[in-house]
Amino acid sequence: MPVGVALTLVTGLLLGGHVPPPWSISGHGGPTALSRGGPSPRRSEGPRGQPAQPEETQHGRPDPPRVWFTPGPGTLDMLRLFEMPDEWAEARARISVFKFYRSQLLDEPDPMVGPNTYDALRRVDALRTITRVWQKRIAIEVSAVKDFTCTDDMSGTDGEIRRALEAIRAVRAAGGEVAYLALDEPFTATVQSPRCGGRDLGPTLDRLERFFAGVRLGAPRVQIGLIEQFPTSSGAEVLDDVRLMIARGIRPAFFHLDADLNALPKGSGRFEREIPALADALEAEGVPFGVIFFGHDGDSDERYTKDALAYVRRAAKALPRLPRDIVFQSWARSKAGRWVTPRNLPEWAPDSHTALVDAGMGILLKPRGPAVPRGR
Repeated sequence: MPVGVALTLVTGLLLGGHVPPPWSISGHGGPTALSRGGPSPRRSEGPRGQPAQPEETQHGRPDPPRVWFTPGPGTLDMLRLFEMPDEWAEARARISVFKFYRSQLLDEPDPMVGPNTYDALRRVDALRTITRVWQKRIAIEVSAVKDFTCTDDMSGTDGEIRRALEAIRAVRAAGGEVAYLALDEPFTATVQSPRCGGRDLGPTLDRLERFFAGVRLGAPRVQIGLIEQFPTSSGAEVLDDVRLMIARGIRPAFFHLDADLNALPKGSGRFEREIPALADALEAEGVPFGVIFFGHDGDSDERYTKDALAYVRRAAKALPRLPRDIVFQSWARSKAGRWVTPRNLPEWAPDSHTALVDAGMGILLKPRGPAVPRGR
């Protein structure tokens, strides 16, 4: 990024004012009209467009998959994860990344986080413990493109950059270090919101390019990845979206699939047909592929776990290789409007979230047989 662009963007963010979009500063023209289904762009070149390389072991082989863990934001025993670490020793040894929701790291948290506020996390020394004691990485799920951020100018995006950087600084102030930001479904939001562009992806790519630039300036060591929904977007559409990002020089550091299998017709083979092909194509583009495993029921730990394990088994049969990232994450909402399911501890309770990590990894780490047919 040219020095003038960087200074303009940083100054605007620090002062809290509106900053001209990067394309208007650098002279690249206005927002691009790009509809889904058009030709895929060529891959960009240069440092910002280099593919992510897998971490390797001392034997030169890729490391085992990274296991991510994200408790339900309002779970009543989340703080106990740090107070009673012996209650999830096996699951804790499995995980590489602990992901928080951004609202848990702000001074004015959303009511959805319940007791798991930033002050409470500091009180139990959670953020320092993850980074310095357990030697795990911290991730934050953030927004970049949502209906409420799609303003006529770039002020909505600038606000999301500021909030992301505030969360990163909050983690650092508590003794931790953020390794990753996970973007919460910007292309899904675009397609579902006329304010964000609808089928025209150009404005979303402008906002994403600006978001990446702002975060890179404020937190250059933090990697930014992408979450998107299936089947709201098909496997081919997701791949096109990622390629459009690569062409803009904003290659995602990872891609995590949020697949709502309940939205597929009974007996559909779309997951088996589209997702293995998507995983292979993303890896070929240098974007590590991951799957988010979750249940739907926000009122029963038992039903949540049963649902999530059924998803794990289906993925294990469909995918010929383990995903690079395996994510156990809950955002199940109860009928009372609380995000408390499933409970996290102890891991020897069969319906706890940490028990799900153990059971799910037990399924996924079994020897891989031939993939199921990708018909229908």
